[in-house]
Formats: sequence, structure tokens, C-alpha cells
Amino acid sequence: MREALSAGAAGYVLKEAALEELRGAIDQVMAGHSALPIELLNAAMRGNAPTPRRETLDQILTRRELEVVERIALGLTNKQIARELDISPATVKVHVERLIGKLGVADRTQAAVLAVQLGAGGQ
Repeated sequence: MREALSAGAAGYVLKEAALEELRGAIDQVMAGHSALPIELLNAAMRGNAPTPRRETLDQILTRRELEVVERIALGLTNKQIARELDISPATVKVHVERLIGKLGVADRTQAAVLAVQLGAGGQ
């Protein structure tokens, strides 16, 4: 999954996925969101990233940016993130733009992939 996402894929579907799951993933990607199986994201966030790299991520992003990127990695929209964090969607958008710049990635999907690789959300 990491290789595919690092190569620019906007989503990932297991080959055992049901047709409806595949359709849902396609719809998510077409709407500009990432489509990543939550069980794979959880497994990746549970311990595959070395601790020193996590410290680097903590040093790069603010606490709020970490909260935002962790929710992006879970596939949440800006509106959903705003609701969860009790901030406006416009504020979420600002955080997303800043963390994309700080991480040196092209979009929110790449930010989510990098965050997972670096261990965000593994608390």
C-alpha cells in the first residue's frame, strides 16, 4: 500500500474487496478525497514507523496540524474534521495548506500517506 501511495495513487483497495467497496473508493477519489482501507491505516499507524521519525513529525507540525493530518489519514473531509475539532472548515483548510507546505507534499493524500509512514496517530 505504501509503495502505491508513494507513487501517487489516491487510494488503495484490497483485491478481496466487495464490488460496493470498490465503487465507494472510486467515488471518494473522484470527489477529491483519499480512499484507504481503515484497517490498513490502523495497522500502519500502530507501530511500523520508528520513534525518531515520529519525533521529527512532531517537530515539523503543530499539535493542531497533527490532529488535522491524522484525521485526513482516516479519510475525513474538511467539514468532518472541523466538526470533530470544533473549528471552522475554513480554519481546517488553512491547517491543511500549511501542513502540506511544511511536509513538502503536493496534496492532502500525500500528506496523509507521509503522516502514516512517519507514525502520526499512533498514540
